[in-house]
Amino acid sequence: NQPLVQGDNDQPKQSSMDKKRSKHLAAINEFSIKSKTPIENGLVYERRTTDFAFLIIFVLFMLSMVGMGGYGLKKGNITKLLAPIDSDKNMCGVDHIGWSQKNNKDYPKLYLTNLKDIQNIFDYGVCVKSCPSDKSQPLECAETSKVQDCNTESIQAQRFASKSIGGYCIPTKVSDLPEGQQEDVSRFLDQLSQSKGGQIIYDIFETGDSILLGLLGAMVFSIMFMYAMSRFALQIAYISILLIEIMFLGTGGSLIYLGLSSSEGDKEGYFIGGGV
Repeated sequence: NQPLVQGDNDQPKQSSMDKKRSKHLAAINEFSIKSKTPIENGLVYERRTTDFAFLIIFVLFMLSMVGMGGYGLKKGNITKLLAPIDSDKNMCGVDHIGWSQKNNKDYPKLYLTNLKDIQNIFDYGVCVKSCPSDKSQPLECAETSKVQDCNTESIQAQRFASKSIGGYCIPTKVSDLPEGQQEDVSRFLDQLSQSKGGQIIYDIFETGDSILLGLLGAMVFSIMFMYAMSRFALQIAYISILLIEIMFLGTGGSLIYLGLSSSEGDKEGYFIGGGV
């Protein structure tokens, strides 16, 4: 015996997936990849900003980084990190910092007054206002316990023309020094340039112009590349793929050739490398 009227409860129960499909059925039937997507031939030609909120966060991050860096430079004292130290362990160019708490703010450079004892030359280092560019130029220095006067006859006899590198007065020409000191000073400069800190300072000083040109060149090429990507994205993609394939084939072919032409050694290693 079947009921005369079939109620709603007698219909098959829909799953959650079926309910969602029924809800969005109209949108699904009207969707078309050709008409609803900006992708054409695998690339999005009409580009636009799709994550404006993240852009705001990124800009705020950059501004905060620049702001904190500027605040640190303004309120801090970077000279304390890089300042040379005289024979009394006082910092040059910094006031009241060191063992004797002397004010050396007006004397930012370190000059070595005695080059005879190459092993202990920093025991006679004094802070000066500027590195003398000529041997006859008098020194304006902050006295120390070992050097009360920077213009005595003994110091004048060893005076040398110099240039400032990282706050240190380095001889401009070793040949201008007395003959007995040239070899020792050359050895000292070699040791300084071979040390990690000295090599970094010396390299930056010698290649400062090249570093600046490299930064400017990188900026210009980056802008040019971004412009090229906006105009010729498809062509650049094909060229990149082609160059990568040529590199792989060239490397593999070279290793196989070396394996075939090698009379000694591990030929299998070349063949495996070429195959990979």
